[in-house]
Amino acid sequence: MKTRLAIVAVAIATLGVTACGDDDSTTDTAASDQAAAAAAAPTPEQTIDAWFAAARLGEAADKCELETERYMTEQYGGPGDPCLEDAANTQPQPVWAEEIVIVDSQTSGEIATVTVQPNAGNDATATVGLTKVEGIWMIDSAV
Repeated sequence: MKTRLAIVAVAIATLGVTACGDDDSTTDTAASDQAAAAAAAPTPEQTIDAWFAAARLGEAADKCELETERYMTEQYGGPGDPCLEDAANTQPQPVWAEEIVIVDSQTSGEIATVTVQPNAGNDATATVGLTKVEGIWMIDSAV
């Protein structure tokens, strides 16, 4: 458990905000941020841990960094500011458990589906779809 929390802490600490922004002038910074994110969350499960940790803490930039543009468009109406400014992302969400239980994980190439028990206080499950974008596992759907 301590190892998992340490990985999540490292993932949160090293993620930048480039995936949520729209500044194309920082290509070198974006590339280094993406490399750091890939190193911090090299598996779908670690991406999910970091994503729920960011949501639990209300860290919008860290959460948006782990979402595909398609997901942000479906959820918030677009990538960037709509994601960063959504109240569900900017306010702490204590409903998410501190330790996310991975029930099942299936990976095929650059697509993964992970079933989790993310809620604090109950055993309800959710299925999270991830896709690899430029070497980084990113949240692409959640049901």
